Amino acid sequence: MIVTLCTDEELGVYPGVRYLTEKGVRERDNFLHGRCSNPMIPIGAAGCLNIIVETIGRSCHSGMNFMGVNALEEMIPIMVELMKLKKIVEERRAKIYRISTIGTGEKRNMSPMFNLDIIRSGEKENIVPDSCKLTINRRLIPEENYEDVRREILNAIDTGKKK
Repeated sequence: MIVTLCTDEELGVYPGVRYLTEKGVRERDNFLHGRCSNPMIPIGAAGCLNIIVETIGRSCHSGMNFMGVNALEEMIPIMVELMKLKKIVEERRAKIYRISTIGTGEKRNMSPMFNLDIIRSGEKENIVPDSCKLTINRRLIPEENYEDVRREILNAIDTGKKK
């Protein structure tokens, strides 16, 4: 058995495992493990849903902000609703054991994850931004239905939009 450890899952745009495979260094049959710092054998895997939310405003000089609509500020009510949903979502637990809380020895069942991961807005501090994009990353547990999770997020976004 050949063990391949990959440390570049999150940031590598050209992962080391791919490079090794293309160079023929990696054999066909092997064990690939991406969690080198805290190895574990998972029983279940989380599903993944990414959603991008964009607010559109009207750009102007920040010294005359009354002439524009700040797209970043328009994202705030949506983010508030998403954070309320995050608290509800992350209380849920799967039936299967998955994780021990690192360093505590506490064992717990797999739980869904809800992250507001990327926000991009504005070009310069003296320009009111005309757009804002937020990327949400939602990890599902086996008991959750993809369409239900998607609908739950879209409902929170709609509630924020109304505010």
